[in-house]
Amino acid sequence: MDQNYNIICIGQNKFIELYYFNFNTCYDTEIILYPVCFSAANTYLLFNLISLYNKFNIISTNHKLYLGKELFKAEVAIKINQIYIQD
Repeated sequence: MDQNYNIICIGQNKFIELYYFNFNTCYDTEIILYPVCFSAANTYLLFNLISLYNKFNIISTNHKLYLGKELFKAEVAIKINQIYIQD
């Protein structure tokens, strides 16, 4: 299981925003999560941007496929002027 999660949304400027949270399991300490934020006008640019971030290279193939599907849905929602809701 991956130790991270992502939140995808559409910003007010019609850019796709991806917030990456890395969750490290620690006991007896307080965990504070700060996201790494990515934003781009389309999925192609966003894929190029997140590929430069090394932590994305270690996530599972299933997680990568899920992200691709959700980012594509977000881009389609922008193009047809619909509300995007992440699954």
